[in-house]
Amino acid sequence: MNIHDIGETPPENGLPESSGINPRPILIFLGILAASTILVFVFIYGMLWGLKELERKNQGQPASYVGTGGRKLPPEPRLQGAPAGEDTNPSKLPLIEMRDYRDQIDKQAKSYGYINKEAGMAHIPLDRAKELVLEQNYPVLTGPYAEELKRAATVRKEVLNAESNAGRIIQK
Repeated sequence: MNIHDIGETPPENGLPESSGINPRPILIFLGILAASTILVFVFIYGMLWGLKELERKNQGQPASYVGTGGRKLPPEPRLQGAPAGEDTNPSKLPLIEMRDYRDQIDKQAKSYGYINKEAGMAHIPLDRAKELVLEQNYPVLTGPYAEELKRAATVRKEVLNAESNAGRIIQK
């Protein structure tokens, strides 16, 4: 059966019927899209290269580097744990410094020694000083207020002699 038998007329050029889609605008669009993509890629690559070069040219010493290369330490007082200088050890961290300070105070509070030998001023252990005060027959506090003061002294001793509790509750 022929197309002429159905009653339809053949196309004028003798070719089969077209779909109506012209490929030329689509190919132009794809070409422009490819060119734009390449252009954006080149632009971004150039920006990255430029920023790397800028960073390389403006590279300074890191803030944490302290050496002999001409960089000076900041003026006193410095932060704890910071380097103290070329000829001395670095300063201690805050918790270590606090522990050492408490040890020093405890040692001094439990020992005998002179404050000013020429003036005859000396210090004695706190427990011995309390005993001497009691031997002098000074009035002693009694009653519920005295009990509360003893409990407060016990808690204060636990808290002051303890390390950092990091928010934990101290057991009584």
